[in-house]
Amino acid sequence: MTGVTAPVSDGSGEVVAALGLAALAERVGPAAEADVVAKVVATATAIGDRLAG
Repeated sequence: MTGVTAPVSDGSGEVVAALGLAALAERVGPAAEADVVAKVVATATAIGDRLAG
């Protein structure tokens, strides 16, 4: 197993949630790992932006 978690912040910068992804390590090879991390972080940021209004 492998996983990535990123914080979700509200408009004041307070962490109000977390977004995570878990997968079998065999399905997320080293070449895809950086892409998965970037997408999880980008999605957490987008959720935070929506919370901020």
